[in-house]
Amino acid sequence: LIRSVRGGEFRDYFDFAILGYGNNQVTSLLTPTIGFVSSRYLVNNQPPTADYHFQCRDTNNTFNLTLHQWIKPEARGNTPMLSALRHTLHLVQKWCSQAENRDSFPPMVINITDGEFTDNNEAELLDTATQIKCCATGDGATLLINIHLSSKEGAAQVIFPTEQEFVATNSEEELLFAMASKLPETFKSAIDEFKHCTTEGNYRCVAFNATAIEILS
Repeated sequence: LIRSVRGGEFRDYFDFAILGYGNNQVTSLLTPTIGFVSSRYLVNNQPPTADYHFQCRDTNNTFNLTLHQWIKPEARGNTPMLSALRHTLHLVQKWCSQAENRDSFPPMVINITDGEFTDNNEAELLDTATQIKCCATGDGATLLINIHLSSKEGAAQVIFPTEQEFVATNSEEELLFAMASKLPETFKSAIDEFKHCTTEGNYRCVAFNATAIEILS
């Protein structure tokens, strides 16, 4: 929403959809029904702010942010990732087919998960992810980014690995890596700077054992 302000005026630059999946169901976290809303809708319906406290596991540095509390975290029941991705596929296909979006920057799908999905037909998950990545505008294909959250102490953090760097420790990590998009060459220099290195090969849009700090970065 901050990036939608140009010259002191608000511009309706973005569409948003946020889906929650848990307790054997998929729900919209922004509106009563699953679908996209405009950035103008969010500006006109901003919730109250709340204070958030973050601590970096590696350095123990802390920082505080005051943010609008768009979503209240909740975790219960099973994790129907396949169902969530199928809802996402429907949304993305419809959005890309609309005439006003055909030359827009393509959708970015950010899947935040603990990796322990329960409707885990791996072939169907991979197929649905592939269909999502095939949805495109005139500016490119949809990016699917998988963010794996973990509270395990000492778990190795892996952010935007290349195929050469990535070593799966379980089948869930292997699947999340395979589902994720390859990062377009346009973004390579930004990731090189973020990782403080230059790496050969394509980065994958995936992070494992990430914290809120890495996600916000």
